Amino acid sequence: MEWLNPAGAWAFLGFLPVIALYVLKRKARRTPVPSLLLWKKTEERTRQNRPFQRLRSQLLLWLQLAMVALLSLALMRPVTAGGLKGECLFVFDLSASMQAVDGEGLSRLEDAKRQALALLEGMRDGDAVTVLAAGQSFSPLVSRSTDHALAARAIRELKAGNGGADLSGAMSLATAMRREAPGMEIYVFTDSAAQIPPEANLRAVGEGAPNVSLMDMSLQPEANTAFVRLVSRGGNAQVEVECYADGALCDVRAVSLADGESRGVLLTVPEGTRSAMARVSPGGALAVDDTRWAVEQSRRQYTALLVTESNVFLETALRLRPELNLVLASPQDAQAVAGCDLYIYDGVLPETLPETGAVWAVNPPEAVLGLRPGEAVQGDGILRAAAEGEAAEICEHLLLSDVAIRSFRPLSGGTPVLLSGGEALLALSDGNGRRAAALGFDLHDSNLPLKADFPVLVQNLLSWLLPDAAASVEAAGCGAPVSFVLDARCLSAYVETPDGRRINLEGNSFSDTDAPGVYLLVETLAGGQVRETAFALHIPPEESDTLTVPASTEGATVRETSGSQEWTGWVLAVLFAVMLLEWEVSRRGTGV
Repeated sequence: MEWLNPAGAWAFLGFLPVIALYVLKRKARRTPVPSLLLWKKTEERTRQNRPFQRLRSQLLLWLQLAMVALLSLALMRPVTAGGLKGECLFVFDLSASMQAVDGEGLSRLEDAKRQALALLEGMRDGDAVTVLAAGQSFSPLVSRSTDHALAARAIRELKAGNGGADLSGAMSLATAMRREAPGMEIYVFTDSAAQIPPEANLRAVGEGAPNVSLMDMSLQPEANTAFVRLVSRGGNAQVEVECYADGALCDVRAVSLADGESRGVLLTVPEGTRSAMARVSPGGALAVDDTRWAVEQSRRQYTALLVTESNVFLETALRLRPELNLVLASPQDAQAVAGCDLYIYDGVLPETLPETGAVWAVNPPEAVLGLRPGEAVQGDGILRAAAEGEAAEICEHLLLSDVAIRSFRPLSGGTPVLLSGGEALLALSDGNGRRAAALGFDLHDSNLPLKADFPVLVQNLLSWLLPDAAASVEAAGCGAPVSFVLDARCLSAYVETPDGRRINLEGNSFSDTDAPGVYLLVETLAGGQVRETAFALHIPPEESDTLTVPASTEGATVRETSGSQEWTGWVLAVLFAVMLLEWEVSRRGTGV
């Protein structure tokens, strides 16, 4: 037997006033009597007034003492065979899938709250509790507090987000806290099959439920169409897909899906559509993936300045990019041109570089933005690509076979992209938000321009030198910070959220991304020009899987036993029965 509130034992002091009422004797009065025949009765009363004699015959006394005892036990809150002992830590998964509901409309997060509050109710008053919320990031809401009301309030106020959950980071923090408090019990409330340490208790919430999700959507305004992809999990489904173009309903399609099937649907949108939204009904257990958005991504136009005496190969490869407006200049006129997005210097460099814009230097005579050429060396005919990070992206689809280079100047600084004999021939620099590339040899001294690799290399390099803000958020999802690639001439920028709020950007990172829907990045450039970029954010694809739910597990050091029960209610019921009996005895005068 355990007592959740041992301080309630102070109520046993109620025995004292009850007993005192029966122990106090009444004082006898001197009364003249005409006969001694009455002494017999007087002697009997005197015997009854002796101390503690009345206690052996008063039923009301025992009933009243029982009432005090039962009330004291109720205040002490007796618990048998279970309950929580010691310090506990609750970890809550706040990912989008925790919004999934069962047949009764109860979400998985609400189920987790119910379980946690039941465990919290079974803790003793002095036991510490920690509440840890794991969304896209994790943070302790309550840390090792004995204020159970505060912990209960924090649990009730939890809300599931629209992103993923960093359970691994949360578990690392929980494990570290457990090392400081070895007796701490860890309870993880999640519907994810993430790896949980053996010392933690996994409290899986929810059951596998069928769901129909909108997984992809794209807009082709030139063809007046929008494409969506639907996935059914957990059974066959008959659904209806509605399409809205700039807020107006434009198409409705009925779709049949088999269990586990993924099907694409082509929807018709009006000419000039800027944004489209698709909605599926009925969707299933998770409502947040029943809607999808797509926006028109018009190609941004760039201006590039090519400073060269004559380089037909380079000029031809640059003109393959339709959004690039190429301007040619001789080395003598290079300094007079400014305001371009990209500057390409072939064998020359101006006295001072422009203050804005990306730079690509081909066979530079001196250092440019941290990329320094060395002394000329002979090429060995073997050219290979670096295989990591940005270098791998630029070298994608390159064969680099049979490339001959007469001589080159090894580059130092930056990130190597193309190597020969361990020396860098192409390197990148991305310092202070300004991108630069350097090629350490003259294209006329190589057969690279004659290879099919050359236009591919130029296009990949242009994609890195001239990143688009829309491209920087293509793979972004709800809950995760977004890093924009802003124009170098940008003076200020803000993001308009789906609910209409305008949030000014500090730097190029934006973190208020929990709401699914269409966002708008607005950049104000030098000269008053305004550039807008729309993009849509959705929940991570893995959150739409509401079928896979792990089984609950118990760690090896769990101190919670089955069959735990608090007996306070039963004690109060017995107290009520005794009160009724005491009232009946008092009414009839029995035992008085």
